Amino acid sequence: SRSYSKARWRCKGDKKANVDALPHCVPFFRLWTFDPPCILCRREQWESWTNKVKSETKKAQILQGSGPVVVLVEPQLGENIGTTARAMANFGLSDLRLVNPRDGWPNEKATYSASGADHVLDAVQVYDTTEDAIGDIQYVYAATARIRDMVKPVVAPEKAAADLHKRIKSGERAAILFGRERWGLTNDEVSLADEILTYPVNPDFSSLNLAQSVLVIAYEYFKQSDGVATEIYPTMRREGVRTATG
Repeated sequence: SRSYSKARWRCKGDKKANVDALPHCVPFFRLWTFDPPCILCRREQWESWTNKVKSETKKAQILQGSGPVVVLVEPQLGENIGTTARAMANFGLSDLRLVNPRDGWPNEKATYSASGADHVLDAVQVYDTTEDAIGDIQYVYAATARIRDMVKPVVAPEKAAADLHKRIKSGERAAILFGRERWGLTNDEVSLADEILTYPVNPDFSSLNLAQSVLVIAYEYFKQSDGVATEIYPTMRREGVRTATG
């Protein structure tokens, strides 16, 4: 087996591994053959990436409390409430409202499934009716995949996210209604909305679970928030940090 001396952990450009000479072996991820990058270069790479993440996290924290309200109408499983909270936290949303949850509230399964999104669950508000849940809301979207016999605009997530930004920046409160896991929203509930939100999915397999449905619009809203999500991925790739997609 090959032995690794301390020298092998220093970059070829600076045998003494002088801190003042950083970056030593950038872009190391394109150039190494046998020798790994030096410890100092790896530390610099890690610190650069973590500083970027901290910056994006601060931007996300600013968004929290200023995004659209997510309303789950009669959710059936605590796990789905928890994973919805997690999806919201991923993309800077924090205002979650429940209408008559089947298993009551609070729910231990929701807490477990939220994977640390406790700030969303701690602020949950529970209502008896959908009308009560949107009583202080000026503009409402109803998320549904079914064709409804209603004269209402039907929009995709990108357009809905752009409109939500405009309305919220102008001082309006906006919300998105999501229905039950098994059959979604009733026609009466959809009639309470100003527009219908629907996703372009495979018509042969169009079923999304509750958290997935929330995550799609949360992502689109976050993506259009001052470029928060559009810069970090290229930066991670440029600096050689492995991402979820490779």
